[in-house]
Amino acid sequence: IARIRGVRSAMPMFKALALCPEAVVLKPRMALYADLEGMLEDAQTVAIKRVIAWQLDQLMKRQALTKVELARRMNTSRAALDRLLDLIGPLYPR
Repeated sequence: IARIRGVRSAMPMFKALALCPEAVVLKPRMALYADLEGMLEDAQTVAIKRVIAWQLDQLMKRQALTKVELARRMNTSRAALDRLLDLIGPLYPR
């Protein structure tokens, strides 16, 4: 009903209520929004790490690299490389 009466998103509340005085106004739930945003960021971080881990795994297969050699080329430790490659998990069995 509010849209029919001309209420639009991002319209100031005083204008929206003038156009549609019977509108129900909900209080913002910033804590919920912040929690959901944090969950989205966490999911995006895991997804990016999984893509990188998968790409490294594919590189190792194409170039027949050992983990030790790849770790040396990446200037990191074998243990750090193992932690990264463990992110692939059961989705990509080796």
